[in-house]
Amino acid sequence: MAAMVAERSLVRSLSRLYAFSQRQAQVCAYSSSTKHPFQGNGEGNSPTGHLTMTSSSKQLSTADIKKIPDAEVRKSVFISQSNDVFTNLALEDWIYRNFDLTNHHILMLWINKPSVVIGRHQNPFSETNVSALERNGIELARRNSGGGAVYHDPGNLNCTFFMPRARYDRKYNLTLLTRALYREYGINAELSARDDIVLLGKKIGGPRYRIPARCVQRTMAIRLQVDNQA
Repeated sequence: MAAMVAERSLVRSLSRLYAFSQRQAQVCAYSSSTKHPFQGNGEGNSPTGHLTMTSSSKQLSTADIKKIPDAEVRKSVFISQSNDVFTNLALEDWIYRNFDLTNHHILMLWINKPSVVIGRHQNPFSETNVSALERNGIELARRNSGGGAVYHDPGNLNCTFFMPRARYDRKYNLTLLTRALYREYGINAELSARDDIVLLGKKIGGPRYRIPARCVQRTMAIRLQVDNQA
């Protein structure tokens, strides 16, 4: 319960900070389709029945994207109402592949039930005890980005930033998270040389990336509460 309260508070703070000064900002809660989480409604093959936005604009050059005034860049916060790791990874991947991020940037916030997520090129049998995961009802999933294996549970808040590569600002995203931690809990977290969020020298959050030519997907996982029995 304490972890859930803390996460809601941090979600509110991140949403406000991310959308600050944006007249067109919006915060939306998206849930899976009542029939099937990947059914959609026939418009854009969305993994949910509610989010159906596809790109219809022409591709702009890097120089043109950089010229777009900040005031014309819309920002939205998508809060997943699902705790299923496969649904959340699918939604994250759908936004990355289909959303037109030219002048509309996205922050997706999501929390999973107990699960282990491995990187795109990792061997699950080398990184995890697959039999132990099955015995304890812990899901095992593979994401499309690189990085190491991570454990998720309700004490872990995942924050995914989507934006064009031309407007990618690494420090902005990290600073947004540390500001939210200080604003809600008075925690003076710092950034390490490896872009991890650290507190008293201990890592409490770390990033993973997908940075192709078109856009950037950067996910940060913030550990708010530790289940010592897990």
